[in-house]
Amino acid sequence: MSKSAAETCRSGLMQTCRQHPPAPAGGFLLPFSVRVPGPGRLFVLDSGGFPNPTVPAIARVYDYSYQWNPLTRTFTARLTRTVSLEGLPVVFAEDVEVTVSGLYVVAESVIGALWVIHPDGSIGPGVVPNPGSSIPALGPCTLPPVTVDGIPFATAGNFAPGVLSLAARNGQLLFGTTCNGGLYRIPLQSLVDPSRTPEQRAQDIVAVSPRPLGKDSPSTASTRTTTGSTRPIRSTSGSSASIYTRAHVK
Repeated sequence: MSKSAAETCRSGLMQTCRQHPPAPAGGFLLPFSVRVPGPGRLFVLDSGGFPNPTVPAIARVYDYSYQWNPLTRTFTARLTRTVSLEGLPVVFAEDVEVTVSGLYVVAESVIGALWVIHPDGSIGPGVVPNPGSSIPALGPCTLPPVTVDGIPFATAGNFAPGVLSLAARNGQLLFGTTCNGGLYRIPLQSLVDPSRTPEQRAQDIVAVSPRPLGKDSPSTASTRTTTGSTRPIRSTSGSSASIYTRAHVK
């Protein structure tokens, strides 16, 4: 904030004075999600750009510490850490959740995967399909033809993204997908279970609130659930997954 702006805030002439978090070197590319897990901490997921077959989008998670001064009504922030997902099979990062244990979970919606950022900044696969395969509960699919008041509704390629919004509650990670609809959960501990491959961990995904009956999922590969019940949505493949682990801390 400039000196003149700060002086104006102190003089009470401005009702509210705000300063955006300082941009990282090179600026933001596509800041897509923000988390404020508690006072003084703020996290920004920059997806790095929309999916492009010729230009890889490199997602980054920026950690900020911030202060809010209620007397001067000023907001100040400092960038404390950058975690880059460069080199990982991440086509588009949709969301990030910060858990009470210090783990970050990143949702990837084009391949359909959950990635984990550990407190030390290292990155590992939480639930990730084998190359060339897909996890039905997380992956994308094709939207069926839809007409609204006689007008066809379509997106580019009728593409329905996979896992999107995330929220952690009581040791569970809850998420939704455009492809399947509904609400699902998986224990946070399952994301770091060393006894199973990242793809096998998908066996712990359970439907909390499935797509209502009569509203067919566009994904024919997804396992259906009956009203009032919860059961795992399992992967179509049980083979071992390649383990991607990186430490991308700056």
